[in-house]
Amino acid sequence: MKKHPTQRITALALLIAFLSLLTFLKANPEQFTVATFNVQNWGRTGRFLDGEFQQNVMKPQSERDAVISIIRELNADVIIVQEIILEEAEINVRDIISALKRSGMDYPHNLLSTGSDGRIGILVLSRLPFLEKNVLNEDEYRLRDDTGKLHVFRVQRGFAYVAVAPQKGMRIDILGAHFKSRLPHSVFKNDEQGISGELQMRRQEALLLRSHVLKILHERPDAHIIVAGDLNDTTRHRNNPPGPIEILAGQFGEPNRLTILDITDNVGDYWTHYFHAQRSYDRIDMILVTQNLASSFISEKSFVYRKSPNGPDWRDASDHRAVRAVFRIEGSTN
Repeated sequence: MKKHPTQRITALALLIAFLSLLTFLKANPEQFTVATFNVQNWGRTGRFLDGEFQQNVMKPQSERDAVISIIRELNADVIIVQEIILEEAEINVRDIISALKRSGMDYPHNLLSTGSDGRIGILVLSRLPFLEKNVLNEDEYRLRDDTGKLHVFRVQRGFAYVAVAPQKGMRIDILGAHFKSRLPHSVFKNDEQGISGELQMRRQEALLLRSHVLKILHERPDAHIIVAGDLNDTTRHRNNPPGPIEILAGQFGEPNRLTILDITDNVGDYWTHYFHAQRSYDRIDMILVTQNLASSFISEKSFVYRKSPNGPDWRDASDHRAVRAVFRIEGSTN
């Protein structure tokens, strides 16, 4: 039996209305999820395989598959990914985005941040279109070496900046970071007053990133800001001079102080990185937010990834564990 033309029009109208509703729901969620994940050298580089060091080797397929599975478990609207190898960067970015798409995770919007390091970068993946995006890699700072010689440094991996609108009328500014590693820098031979050269470098990077946060807040005092990434330091300094995390967060009592989100895994552990050489565990991957987001943080839906019934063990993917934070955004107006 042929359908009457009006029936076909009605069916088409219903389909269009249904698709419009889906679009509306997707564009107006009640929650927003962000994650950070150091995937340990996605691309070709020197690495230990089968007990021996090999040059220019791709991250093993089993590890890449585990990374993709963990990102599926994170199910984040925006994810900050550290350690994308910059040699053949276009291939590596396409590789991870394609693998995610095959697994049912579509991240059509991306930004690759690079800095003076030149070896690894930060990749921002987003389901939401960017209102604004920028690679902040021109920041410079100066430090003296052990002989008193002054050196000029640029931020090693740059800072990735994007802004998204998870809901009409609401803007979230996100800064992705990967601070200087905890390995010694060749310029510094000795500690200065007990502060290693690499720690001095991270402190300066934290000051620069803090300045970007304050610039946004100066322009828009009620801005919703998230800072996420591998900060390569802990909150254990608590002395003078302050450590990088204290610098980035700001002093206690400051109106523009960022909150370091309290996020654990399913057994209550905070640590996010395992350093095999020292058999040590540290919390160095963090998410910091402005107070207006801290007040809408949903702790029971946020986690440090360990293992889930449907996902791999964390160590199958990286030496870092992914961190996810979920926020309630219903009724937001800024």
